[in-house]
Formats: sequence, structure tokens, C-alpha cells
Amino acid sequence: MIRVQLLGRFRMYDETRCLNEEAIHSPMITKLLVYMICNKNHIVTLEQLTEALWTDEESENPYGALKNMMYRLRGTLRKVWPVEDFILTGRGYYQWNPEIAVEVDEEVFFSLCRRAERAEKQEDKDFLREQAILGCNGRFLNGVVSQYWMEVRLREDHACYMKAVMELTKSLEHRRAYEKLEEICRRAVRMDPQEETVYCRLVRALMHQGKTAEAMKYCQEAESYLYSRMGIRPSKELRGLFAELMKQGHISGSDIETIQEEMDADTEGEEKSGVLFCEYGVFQQIYRMESQRVGTLGFTEWLCLVTLHIPEETAEDTERILLNDGMEKMETVLGRVLPAGTAVTKYSPDQYLFLLPCLPYEEAKMMTKQIAYRFYTADRKGKVQVLSDLKELYQEPRELEKIN
Repeated sequence: MIRVQLLGRFRMYDETRCLNEEAIHSPMITKLLVYMICNKNHIVTLEQLTEALWTDEESENPYGALKNMMYRLRGTLRKVWPVEDFILTGRGYYQWNPEIAVEVDEEVFFSLCRRAERAEKQEDKDFLREQAILGCNGRFLNGVVSQYWMEVRLREDHACYMKAVMELTKSLEHRRAYEKLEEICRRAVRMDPQEETVYCRLVRALMHQGKTAEAMKYCQEAESYLYSRMGIRPSKELRGLFAELMKQGHISGSDIETIQEEMDADTEGEEKSGVLFCEYGVFQQIYRMESQRVGTLGFTEWLCLVTLHIPEETAEDTERILLNDGMEKMETVLGRVLPAGTAVTKYSPDQYLFLLPCLPYEEAKMMTKQIAYRFYTADRKGKVQVLSDLKELYQEPRELEKIN
């Protein structure tokens, strides 16, 4: 029995021999072999193969190029399996030899998912979905430059994979099988870090096992990915988990001297700019606290939003490079310009939020101008514009209760 791995890096192997991308030495021949395997139950015409491998502009003589590639592919296969004739030739078509049995991991994966859907008992559904997920080593042909037909298969595979993950992790969390839930979620976030629900289930699984530090790491990883790659804020659910983790960071029974020593030790070796760069959930708590203080004590405080603007006509790739570089420069500028004790958070891929305490409006405005000036000094390209906006934190002053 010859087995083929399409999910992840390509591999074709049996008990003693193996053929992979490195041994083939050609991405185009790899794609030709994969296309024949994916259509092993059908006759494949020359037109179908040339359309799958080239666009009209890529080859002046696609049929001649295909004949040459098929010759090279057969030679490559014979080096590993000398007695096998994998691909048969007909008049105007090629065909995978139906006498050679091949087990393809993608087909096994889909079969397990379909069986899980038809199963009546939840334990059977969970078992089959777990086998499907654990047998999936990555996205369809990861590392091979994609063609249109590969993109279609990739989307179908991934949709089926994430459906299995969502159903299985929901059941595992309901059954409180936190160790297995952690294992499945870890695999899933490596495959697709965009699914916030899986991150939340992973964080809860870790929390229930007492792995607070790891849970915090994944919480921050999810928040960072959502900001930098997708441009969206974390959900209320993820922010709530972050807030809960903040409360679980220390054990009871510590004395004040020990706590102070720990806090001093945590800052040793750090650059002492005095500016606090924090996650949005932490910033939100600071904002609420400062709003209460403003209402109680009656002083002025400002919420400031700094936005980096890229001209609309900029190409997408260039825009991404300019924005990433600009946000790094802006973080450095804010760390040097803002007063000690200022809380700062990255609100979106192109925005920072921070609080300016105890300043009149003119001075707060001057501070934003200074930030823009320092940024333009650091950014010699001059293609990024700095926009800023101020809004006062204000609540009606409250009378302090008299203490008898």
C-alpha cells in the first residue's frame, strides 16, 4: 500500500521508501503528481492538465511542456519504485494506474469527518473528529506555490477542519476534559490563529489545569494577532479572560516587603522611560479608574488617539511595510516624549491610545504636536501622516463622604 500526504508537506511513501518535494526537485512536477493523485479515479485530459498547471501567458507550448514534465515525473517515480507504472497514457489523456492502491490522507480526513456527522452517539462523534484532527499535519500542500484548483481544495479542507475542531472542543469543554481540550486547541491555533473562539477555549483549559502563565501567554498572543494581522479588537470574552488571569497572578499570604521586592525586581534591567505600554484590557481598567478619579477630585485628564495615515494610492504591500515600520517608530517616540506614568495601548494596527493627566488643553495639544514632530524627524521617508485627537475625561465632581 502506497500512502500520500497532502495535508502539510507533500510525501509519498510505503514501508521502506519515500518521495518528497526535496527529492522531486521541481515544484511544477510536484503539482503535476499531486493533480494526478487527486484525480486518480478519473481520466485526465491534456486540456485539463495544461489549464491546471499554466495560465495562457506562462507557456508558449503547454502540450510540449506537459509531455516533457510527464516524462520527468515517470523517471522520478521509477527511481523510487522501479517496477511500478503509476501513470498510463491514452489518446489525448493520462490516467492513474487503477491497479496501484493509494491511500491519501486528505481522503481519510474527509471520510472521518463524514462518519462523525452520521454517528449517533456523542462519544463516537468525538472519537472520529479527534482522529481526523490528529491525522491532519497542516494545510493542503503547505509550502507549494498554489494554483487556482489548489486554493479551492485548501478552502474546503480548512473549512471541514475548523468545523471538526469547533464541534470537538465544544464537547470536550462540556465534558471538562481539559487536558485533551488543551491538546486539540494547541494544534488548532497553530493551524489557524484567526479563530478567537479556539483561543478562548484553550485559555480556559489551561486555567482549569492551573497553568496560569501559559494561559496568559496565549491570551496575549491572541490579542496581538487580532490587532496586528486582522485589525480588530479582541472580543468581550477574551478581554474577560485576560482580566480574570490578572487576578490569579499571585498566591495568598505574601507580606508587603516581599511584594515590593518582587515588583522592584521585575523592573530591573528595563529601560526606565516611565511609560506603561499595556494590553487593551489593562488600559481599559486604567481608563475606568482614572475616570472615577477625575469625577472625585475634579482635575483635568485627556484621552489621546494617535493615528498613522497612509495615502490611499499606496500599494497594499507597501502600505503594510510603511505601517509596521511607522508603528514601531511611534512606540519609540511615545516612550521618549510622554510623561512618566502615562498609560499607552495599541488600539488598532494604525492607532495608539494614551492618557495625559493634569494638563491644560493647550499643553496637551502641544504634547501631540511634539509627538508628531519627533515622529517626522525619525521617519525620513515622509510618506506617513500623523493625526491626533483629544477628548477630555469628565464626570461630575462628587462630594467626599465625611468620616466621623
